[in-house]
Amino acid sequence: MNAPFDVNGAREALEVISEETTNGLSLSNMLQGAVWSDGIKVNRVDHPTTWRLLRGINEDQEELVFTIRGVIIAKDLPPVLQRPRLSAGRYKYLRQSLTISGLGTTKFDQALAAATEIYGAFDRTFPDGQLESWSASGFISPGDFSALDASNRYMIPRRDVPKAQHQPFPPHVDPKRILEEMAIGSEHVHTEENSVFYFTSHLVGPGKRTFVDAPPQTFRIGDIVEVQVSFVAVPLKGDQYKMLTILHSIALLDGSFGQSASMIKKAQQTTQVIPKILVNVKRRIGYGSMEVESEGGGKRSRMEVDDVAKPLVAGFTNQLHFGTTSD
Repeated sequence: MNAPFDVNGAREALEVISEETTNGLSLSNMLQGAVWSDGIKVNRVDHPTTWRLLRGINEDQEELVFTIRGVIIAKDLPPVLQRPRLSAGRYKYLRQSLTISGLGTTKFDQALAAATEIYGAFDRTFPDGQLESWSASGFISPGDFSALDASNRYMIPRRDVPKAQHQPFPPHVDPKRILEEMAIGSEHVHTEENSVFYFTSHLVGPGKRTFVDAPPQTFRIGDIVEVQVSFVAVPLKGDQYKMLTILHSIALLDGSFGQSASMIKKAQQTTQVIPKILVNVKRRIGYGSMEVESEGGGKRSRMEVDDVAKPLVAGFTNQLHFGTTSD
C-alpha cells in the first residue's frame, strides 16, 4: 500500500523514541528480562469466560498489561456519531480498533516476537489444535512491514457479566448517547474492561514525558503512539478458542507525521467551486453604460454579470496508566 505519511521520517523518529523509558511493562523487552519466568501463567477467569496472562498467586494475581510503541497505519476510534445498522444480537461485536506498525524497527519486531511466545503459552493451555493460529495483524502496512492489531468491545451482553455495573459511556466516546441507548435498550453493559484511555504527551526533558488526557479524535494515521494491550483467549463454537489483543490505552508521542499527512490529504480534497456559466446570453457592445439581455428578457448591468461570473475560491486522567516518566 502507498503510505499517506513520510515512512522513512516516521521510522527514524520511532527508532529514537523507542529508546526512551517505557511506561509499564515493555513488550519488546519481555523476553530479555526475568518477566517471562517470573511466575507468569495462563489462568481461566469467569464472567466473562476468558483465559488471561496473570502474575502472582491467589488474590494477589494481576493481569499483565504490555506497552508497545509504533506508528498508526489504520484506526477505527470514537467518537461514535452515527448509529450502526446492526441487530441487537450483534452489538457485542462493535469495537474500537487500532493498527500500529514498527515500519521495520528492531524494538517493534522484538515486541511481536514476544507476542508470539505469549501465543505459545496460551496454546499449551488447550488441547492440541483447539487454539486458532494467531496473526499479529490482517492489515498490510506500508512497505509490507509487520503490524499489530488491537481492539476493545464497546459493550458486552449482561448475561456474560451478571455482577458487573454498567458504566456510562464518556461524552468524548459517545457524545450523542448512541451507544448508551443501544446498551440500555438491549441488555448490554459497558464495563471497566471495555474502557480505553487516550492521552497526549509532552517532552519535559531528556527522556522525560508528561501525559495528559486527550479525546479519541486526536489521533491520525502516521502518528507515533504508545499503546497498552493485554492478551486474552476467548471461547468460540465447537471447542475452539482464539487469542485476541485487547486495547487499553493510546498515548500520542509524536503527531508531526500524522499532521503533515492530514494537511496534504485535505489539500488534495480541496476543490474550487466552478462558476455558473450563462448560456445563450445576448450582449450589446457599446461605450458607457452596457446592458446584457438574458434569455428571459430581463436586463442586467455589466457589474451584475461580472459578479455572477467571479469564481468562488475554496480555499479518566488515570494515574495507574501514566504519570511522569524518566530514564
